[in-house]
Amino acid sequence: MLLDKTVFVSKINTDGPGTDKSTYTTFSGFLENGIPSAAVKMNIQTATPDMTMLADGEFNKTYTGFTLASGLVEGMRVTVSGTNDTYTVKGRDKLDYGPMVPHFEVTLIKEGR
Repeated sequence: MLLDKTVFVSKINTDGPGTDKSTYTTFSGFLENGIPSAAVKMNIQTATPDMTMLADGEFNKTYTGFTLASGLVEGMRVTVSGTNDTYTVKGRDKLDYGPMVPHFEVTLIKEGR
């Protein structure tokens, strides 16, 4: 599996008790050579029309990502290294069958335009 991009992961946190504000903070819950890291290798592709429809997404804003990182969950944000491309994780499926290495398929919604 070609994991050609490095993405940095953030998760949403509330700013404190009694507030309605929330912010994204770096999530360093992944291990890279035994060292905690927020970086994850991923392959990002434009989602198929069927996947876009199932995700209630918009065309040219819905993407599919493939990764070996098991800790990505709905609501997390990934930012592609070296770009301003930011995506929100909308869904996740574990694919552990067939001839490929067990991996995760995540549905991503591109932020911005």
